[in-house]
Amino acid sequence: MFSSTLTRGARIRSLAVLGTFVAAIVFFGSERLMRDELPRLIPGGELSAVRAPRMRVRTRMLVAFQLLGLLPLAVLSMAALTRADALRTADAATAAAIIHNLNLVIIVLALGGVVVSVALALLVAASVARPLSEVQAAMAQVQRGGLDARCGVVSNDEIGAVAEGFNAMVRGLREREGRSARHLAFELAAAERHWTFVERGT
Repeated sequence: MFSSTLTRGARIRSLAVLGTFVAAIVFFGSERLMRDELPRLIPGGELSAVRAPRMRVRTRMLVAFQLLGLLPLAVLSMAALTRADALRTADAATAAAIIHNLNLVIIVLALGGVVVSVALALLVAASVARPLSEVQAAMAQVQRGGLDARCGVVSNDEIGAVAEGFNAMVRGLREREGRSARHLAFELAAAERHWTFVERGT
């Protein structure tokens, strides 16, 4: 009875930890899916116009790395401690069963932890790498002279602010180039009028 109560409590704690992992995967997965929809929610790509709470990249990375590093260790430690406590009052046959069960739990948790950690790490890496590679591609387009380049503002953090700043910079370059072209056209027209006047005077 004592051992089954511990097992039930251990299951509840394991489910709580697993729930945290699942919640993290759902958060980063839904964030990944929302990146395609977010540009429609941010008017004109102006992040500063949106009044919404912001999660900084540093905070997101710290939470993700804590989940990746500490939670698997916590689950394994909790399983080992629970079964070690049950071993104190168990007879030889029950102790052998508990040790066998502990071995299986460690193998399942280790394999599951690796799979979940890799999935979470891939989601976190993509949440940073993909928007930055889009900004990098847009910068290369501007470097080749394409001032119609634009970055989608796909997050409400520093990466989104970088994309917004890039779009504002390119917009300023286009306006400056337009003013320069108008000024040059004005100068050419003035020079043409001057030479026409000079030719008529001679």
